[in-house]
Amino acid sequence: DVSGKWLPLQDYTQQVRQAAGYGAEHPINKRTGELENFLTDSGWDIIAAGGFSQLTFPGNMPTGKEATKLMTAQIGTQHPSTPARPVLGMNEVDLAYVLAALSTYVTHGTTVSVA
Repeated sequence: DVSGKWLPLQDYTQQVRQAAGYGAEHPINKRTGELENFLTDSGWDIIAAGGFSQLTFPGNMPTGKEATKLMTAQIGTQHPSTPARPVLGMNEVDLAYVLAALSTYVTHGTTVSVA
């Protein structure tokens, strides 16, 4: 719900996915699970100092193949033509959780686990 409906995969991409043993159309943006594993396992970081606080997610920025996959998903590419299919975003529920976690950190100096 955060990024809206993704554009369908091109016919060529569907053929490549099918030939590799994945579903032709679904799930979009999931083949090996590497990017999903990176995002769910990378953690997050909170910095609170003076009059500001900052949440960084993912906690560890991706490198190599994961960085390329993340950028392609978030903003797409021109060559080959790949539309953006964002995998990171926030809605109101996410914002409420982040604010509660940040409040806990600032008040108690501890982090809340990500569910």
